[in-house]
Amino acid sequence: MFLACLAIAQPKQTIKGTVTDAATLQPVIGATVTIESVDPVRGTTTDVDGKFSINMLPLGRHTVRVSYLGYADYVNDEVVLNSAKTATLNIQLAEAAYNASEDEIVVYANRKSSTPLNSLSVVSTRAFSVEETQRYAATVNDPGRMAQGLAGVQASQDNNNDIVVRGNSPLGVLWRVEGADIVNPNHFARVGSSGGGITIFSASLLGQSDFSTGAFAAEYGNALSSVFDIRFRPGNNEKREHTIRAGMLGLDFATEGPIKKGRSSYLVNYRYSTLGILNDLGFRLVGERVDNNFQDLSFNLVFPSKNNKRTFTVFGLGGLSDELEEPVQDTALWNGPLDYTQAIFNTKTGAIGATFTQLLNEK
Repeated sequence: MFLACLAIAQPKQTIKGTVTDAATLQPVIGATVTIESVDPVRGTTTDVDGKFSINMLPLGRHTVRVSYLGYADYVNDEVVLNSAKTATLNIQLAEAAYNASEDEIVVYANRKSSTPLNSLSVVSTRAFSVEETQRYAATVNDPGRMAQGLAGVQASQDNNNDIVVRGNSPLGVLWRVEGADIVNPNHFARVGSSGGGITIFSASLLGQSDFSTGAFAAEYGNALSSVFDIRFRPGNNEKREHTIRAGMLGLDFATEGPIKKGRSSYLVNYRYSTLGILNDLGFRLVGERVDNNFQDLSFNLVFPSKNNKRTFTVFGLGGLSDELEEPVQDTALWNGPLDYTQAIFNTKTGAIGATFTQLLNEK
């Protein structure tokens, strides 16, 4: 009955964002933005700051196309609108190369949402979005598990998110957040590894990010197997939004909004594991003698200048994870050392950083 009432209400939502030049990061003024998944097609153009907003769109999956003379079209068919929050896109257009002769004009293919953000990663690299981490089977919003479904990648075992790329060791995976190399950002991470149980940053913070399986750009000098180049999205700088999720992975609390309306923004996410709650209730899913629990906190603060020529950001992530395996209480059932010993495994991981971007001129 309640679902029927909600269906009749048919709530609407907004897609907004910014369109910039991929090379210079300057705003693209007057670019055409269309939503091709609705009938009739909805559209608008970007303003002097490269910003756009299209309101009153139905919930669901939408296809967004951005076009501008001299640039290859950008197409994203994975924009998911839900009733909880506005969809915010940061779109970069690449200049199109034309080959003109007397009887033909050839333009390079459209720029898709899977096109790498790093312009120097020309092969064996693809961009991925938070929607992909939610849509692939058994990914539980984890980029590491999402990558296991890509070509040339396989899992090492089911109970962790280690990945093997073309036979290379999972120890050679490089994790990078907002341009900074970081240590293993996973709960239940093992010493010397690059994986664990689940990543410590929630999908609520993920922006468009890159995954590379080879032919690495020079800036990924420490990579031997693959690269996760993770980007955090900025928070909503127009209105405050709060999201609560309850799922298989845990309880997820996210809040975002403007620090100064129309300019700076914050985005904070806290997560507490479902396993910890079930353990307290007497349900042990990992093993009859095993208690698992984790929690994490991530944030991203963005401070652009009035003229959008300078941007200062502060980001951070941290996670705690605990695993306790108790001995068998009945001594008559002891068959080996694992039966009468207690195993305690704790991990703590954290990183904090800042970025400053200065656009010198239009070039």
